[in-house]
Amino acid sequence: MKKSYDNFALFINEQKTYFNEFLSSSSGLSWDDNHWAFSPEGTGFLTFSGKAELAFNEFNTKPAKAVFDKDETIIDQVIKIDTTYQNFMKAYLVYVIKLSTKIPSGSTLRNRQLLLKRIYVRLLFSGLDPHPTNIHSELIQKATDLLATSRPRQSNAADDYTAMNRIIKDLNYLEITKAYLEFEIKIRKSSSKSTKLAKNAKDKAFKDKHFAEDFGDDDNEKLITIHSFLNIISLRAMLQTPYEQIILNLVLLLIITGMRYHEAATLKFDSLKRLDIEDDAVKKILAKRKLPPYYLGIRYQGEKGVGQRTHWIEPLAIPLVEFIFNDTLEKSVQLRQHIKTIRENGFKSLLPNSLLSLKEKNKMIDLPPRLMELDDVIEHIYESLASSSNGLNRSSRSSKRDSTKKRLKKRGIEPFKSIKNNNGFDVYYSFENIEHYLRKELEADKQVSNDFIRNIRDTKNNFEYSILYEELLFLIPIGSSSIKRTGVIKPLPQYIGYSDMAKFLGSGPNVKYSIFAKYNLTDETGEFTQLTTHIPRHNINTFLAIAEVSEHLQAMMMGRVDIEQNKHYQHLAIEEKLSATNMVSVAEKQPTTCSINNAIDIIKDSTSIKLNPNLELGKAIAQNTHTHTTQHDKSSFINDVMDATDAELFLEFEEQFGEIETTEKKALIDTHSDLMPVTIGSCMRKLTSFQCPYNIKCQDGSPCPYFTLTGRADELTKVKSLINSIKSEITLINQLEMNDYLTFEDARDILEELELRRDNLRALITQSTALEQSKVTINLLELDGYKKPKTLASLFAIEHQNLKKHRLEKKRNNNDSKR
Repeated sequence: MKKSYDNFALFINEQKTYFNEFLSSSSGLSWDDNHWAFSPEGTGFLTFSGKAELAFNEFNTKPAKAVFDKDETIIDQVIKIDTTYQNFMKAYLVYVIKLSTKIPSGSTLRNRQLLLKRIYVRLLFSGLDPHPTNIHSELIQKATDLLATSRPRQSNAADDYTAMNRIIKDLNYLEITKAYLEFEIKIRKSSSKSTKLAKNAKDKAFKDKHFAEDFGDDDNEKLITIHSFLNIISLRAMLQTPYEQIILNLVLLLIITGMRYHEAATLKFDSLKRLDIEDDAVKKILAKRKLPPYYLGIRYQGEKGVGQRTHWIEPLAIPLVEFIFNDTLEKSVQLRQHIKTIRENGFKSLLPNSLLSLKEKNKMIDLPPRLMELDDVIEHIYESLASSSNGLNRSSRSSKRDSTKKRLKKRGIEPFKSIKNNNGFDVYYSFENIEHYLRKELEADKQVSNDFIRNIRDTKNNFEYSILYEELLFLIPIGSSSIKRTGVIKPLPQYIGYSDMAKFLGSGPNVKYSIFAKYNLTDETGEFTQLTTHIPRHNINTFLAIAEVSEHLQAMMMGRVDIEQNKHYQHLAIEEKLSATNMVSVAEKQPTTCSINNAIDIIKDSTSIKLNPNLELGKAIAQNTHTHTTQHDKSSFINDVMDATDAELFLEFEEQFGEIETTEKKALIDTHSDLMPVTIGSCMRKLTSFQCPYNIKCQDGSPCPYFTLTGRADELTKVKSLINSIKSEITLINQLEMNDYLTFEDARDILEELELRRDNLRALITQSTALEQSKVTINLLELDGYKKPKTLASLFAIEHQNLKKHRLEKKRNNNDSKR
């Protein structure tokens, strides 16, 4: 800690000296000036084609966006900045000028200063002293993430992350912060792959990385993360419509096979090819492993000039592929049959045969036979699947009727007749008008061809072929691929286009309208999961490269002619294999221990620990985990923590210290420093020798002179949980008294006790919050040489490494037995 203060003082003095010697006279500024004004009339480094003014003594937050979180409020929009931080901002800008080959523009320096001001705001809201040495990773990340949310364009947000990353690298180099700064760049600019410079930069980045997970947008984002994969699997039980399930089936097939998107999307419903195994020995092996006694292939038309191919399925995946085909066919059987009927009648009518039963129904109520009620239109023709106000539940009958009427009216279709009933009106439409409506919808949809034939051309060799819609495996009604404002035109088919799938997976222009956003499925960073249609192909090819499959077989299995194309999909294989050895130990199950507190579990689950920088490292760790060992450790901790935090802990010692000598203070603390961990907090009574005279009443929130908080990692969570429980009890007692289940006197006695415990817990929450605010978050995963796997490819690499190790040991054992 002393080192960071010394480095900070040295940094300020060096930059101030440079400013006074080289910048002050030419610009007409002194170090103590609070404003730097850049303009065409400026002199020295203040010369700028535009105009920019830098204020160091204050931060006017009114014109700035996303400075504060949604639950943060301020009294004055102009925040005053203390002198130390002013000097820091000036020194950093001088440092930037000094290291630049040419003087940076006024806008560049202003942007850097604004980022530093945002860090200052985060320091204020964190409760820390706004001294630059207290800057830590969490508040920098939050400041940048907030700023990124206000940017209308990705490129602007990417610039913010890049600029902040540059600042962090400088601060780490200067070593002026108490902890090493970590920063995650969540948004990057799209990199150019067309220039030699970009390619060389990418190759160098590849060689410099130690773990596959270190890659950014260009590489690691081409693999499926474990978290994303689990979200995809979770969707199966969450999807509400059969149309969403059909699209998900296509996603699953891409993950299993690694096919190109258009190859899978244009599969025919009868493309499965089954080949029975005749070898009895092979059958016996498969039966032992409970696998089907046959091979299963998928016949498809390959892209990029590869022609007709058969993709053979891994035996373990055969049941899943068969399920995908059967489930998709079952959900699209009616639509498929309807298209066949339309084609057979020469497109004379687009109305489904299911409407014919309405003729008899209308005769019974004395209506013309070719009329359908609005509910029938919803059942057979058009249905709104838009979410209700809660975001997930389907809209009500009245809402659907209203949406359907509006949709028909938009196409110029008005009701034929309305008949009043007890609940409102029965609204009828004629068959002819609904037929007219369907034809208008078909004309309006540019993706769907009027003859329901999909024409495809392979751009590699200009090979052209056609597929009838009813022959497609993945067939859905028009409109059913949309996530928001969904309206399904049930008799009209569409194939699943690339843009439909991109929106579904969140790789389209608006991630908020993806299937993951609809069901609130997020990744590790809290962002909605996003995938592209090509990621599964990268995944499978990386698996093959990790498994050391030959180049020729890789090309054959991935359905490509040019072996050279393999290298575009092997970008992570080498790194995954290298890192797998280190990650194997992480994948093995570690023994767990039980403790009276679950602080260790919280640290393990969050993969981070919060440490008080004002304490020695050993004491800071022991504070979180309550791992004080000797009596001296406990006494020393109590003595130090009183000075290291603003929490009102161990006040009884301070009240008794008075003017006594240091040796007497130490003896007093030694006598009363038995920190025995209990479920919530710690007890300062020697419970190992004497029983608690209050029967551990502190654990229900009652005040106790022996009870104390120490800053253990689980304390704040448990205290908050207990006070919520007491609040519920108070509400219950009041209800019982109001309903005469308790007398007023009995209820008052109970409430007095509960309110005493509640008030005590409120004081404890204040203490515990102060303890936590004095800490800095350390990401343990970033300190771990054995990083946990994040992608499916990492898991595959680990399992492949284990398998090779097992085979090698088995071979050694066999050789030893022969000897």
